[in-house]
Order: sequence, then structure tokens, then C-alpha cells
Amino acid sequence: MAHALALRGWRVSVFDPAWGARPPEAGHLAAALTPLLARDDSPRARLSRAGALRAAARWAPWVDGGIVDRCGTVQLAKSDEKEAGMRAMLAELGFPADWACPVTREEASALAGCPTARGGVYFPGGLRVRPRQLGAALLSRPGIAVRAARVARIEALPADVPSGRRWRAIDGDGATLAEAEIVVLANAAEAPRLLAASGLAATGGELPGFFGQKAIAGQITLLPAQAAAWHPPHCVVAGDGYVLPAVDGMCVAGSTYVHDAPRAVATAEGHAVNLERAGRLLPELAGAGLDPSASMGWAGWRAVLPGRLPVIGESPVHGGLWAASGYASRGLSWSALGGDILAAFLEGEPMVLEGDLLRMIAWR
Repeated sequence: MAHALALRGWRVSVFDPAWGARPPEAGHLAAALTPLLARDDSPRARLSRAGALRAAARWAPWVDGGIVDRCGTVQLAKSDEKEAGMRAMLAELGFPADWACPVTREEASALAGCPTARGGVYFPGGLRVRPRQLGAALLSRPGIAVRAARVARIEALPADVPSGRRWRAIDGDGATLAEAEIVVLANAAEAPRLLAASGLAATGGELPGFFGQKAIAGQITLLPAQAAAWHPPHCVVAGDGYVLPAVDGMCVAGSTYVHDAPRAVATAEGHAVNLERAGRLLPELAGAGLDPSASMGWAGWRAVLPGRLPVIGESPVHGGLWAASGYASRGLSWSALGGDILAAFLEGEPMVLEGDLLRMIAWR
């Protein structure tokens, strides 16, 4: 969000209580951006495709420089029957081969550089991303100021304020952090809480979906890439789970979904789930003898809305108040797209998304 606005000359203040608390290499080592396919080319699939294309364009300066790797993705079918179904789906959708093409088990294994369980679909544009480094790179754009601070509430300024500023961000001690014409809530599942603390929660039944947002925990597992019993993949291998190409000697495998979790924490049980899923994708891993209790990893949260579509848009009640939230498991797919949607609205640019999709992701 901040990067998209700064590209267009806006001055942006970003408030993140965790900023500077950990070095860029800490936390989530790597993640994948893989488009979603659906036989009916559903709204989620179309939104995923649009997001992948925007991300590839916006992140071009960091491609193949260690932050974003255009390594491609092999999406494996879950069974031989489903593999045939994937081929039929691609034939029906008619995508060009440089976007998605069917691959046999032998072709998938050649692309991955190691044996795969079966064939499926190959996305040449699949990305492996280092999220924290990418975030730091995006926020280094001139015009963006980042502060390690927590916004406890926001309040609307009187309409007659001469500066035209409409919003004030306030910390837990009641001090003003900033005043601005536009406020963007890009704080995932914390957004409803912040609105409630600000007295801006839904009243009279409006915005029910936004306030139905849930935080779902999940963890990834780090696999040693130098293990003698298996060969790390050269591309992202995905299906029921995923395994990414090595970063700093480790491959990321994931991921778990834990509903109603009190904390997001990596556990041996979670590592066992990730290892089992990874072994179903890469048969070598199944026999590598990796010990879940000795595995390392990372845990975090997903912000999920009913219908698993995000909210990207302006509040229908409060002008100048925007949200970009509910990205679920597709934060990378939708983040660059969300920034350009917001900026296009504010700048009067041609919109980067079809009208029906904009209505589906409107603040609801």
C-alpha cells in the first residue's frame, strides 16, 4: 500500500509496532506466489491471476536478486484421476503455455530436479519470495516514513479543519502519531479491533463481513537442503502443501491451519503434518527420516474473511478510511494488486481490475 502511493508522489507514514524488532532475515524465511486455477475461472481465481501479474510487474526490480526468484511452480494433482481433470481444465480454459501448461510426472520431475509424486500444472511465472526482505525494499521508497509505534485508535477530525486532514492516529498514551487525509488499515485481523476501539465498529448491520474476520494460525517447517537422502526442488512444488527451493541452505515446507488457536506457535505436531504433506509431493522426502521433534520453523497468522476474498476498498460509511485486509493464504498474490487498486481510486487512474471483482472485494 505504502509503496504504491509513494510511487505516485504521496507522502506516507507507516506505523508498525514490530518495526525494527527483528532483522530482515528473521521470521518467515520464504513464501510462494502461485496463481489459483478453477474450472469455472471463479472470482478467487481471476483475482489471484490479476494479483500475480501485478506482483510480477511491481516487484520486477527485485526479481532474481535474492528477494524475488521467478523459479516457476509445479502444482501437482492429488491423484491420477485429478491429473487428467487438470489437463481437461487447462484445455477448457485455453490459457497460453507461458502462463500455465499441463505436465506429466516425468516433466514435473525434470522441472523440479527431483522425483515428484505425479504430474499436474506448471506455472512458469511462479515466484519464491523472501517476505521480510521484500517488505523492507518496498518501504525504502522515498516518501515513506516508518515508525515503530502501535496505533491504539483513530478519530475523525472536524469537517472544517483548514488543512483538509480528516483523520488522526492516536497511540495508547493518547498522543497524536499523525494526521492525514487518508487512513489505510493494512493490519490484517487487527483491523476490526482497531475500528471497535475507535468507536467505528459496524452499527445497524452495515459491514458485517469485515467484522467477521478471523485469525487462523499456521506454521512452516524448515528442511535442511544438504540432507543426503533427498534433493531440494529447483522450483516451487505445491499441491496439498508445498516445498520451496532452498534459501540459505533451508527449504520451506508448509503449511498448517489451526483454527481457534490461542497463540501462533511452531510445534512438533505441526512439523509432522508439514513433513507428511511434503513427503506426498516429493517421494524422496518421505524416506529421508526427518524428525519432526528436531525440526525448526516459524508460525504466524492469516486474516480470513467469509468467502475467502479480501476487502480492498473505502469504507461506505466513513470517507477517507480504507482497508486492505482478509488476504487469507494469498497475501503475496493480492498485496501489490491492493496497492494499485487504492492508488488508482485516489489518483483517478484507469482501474486495474474488472468492475464485478471490485464489487466483490469492496468493504462489506
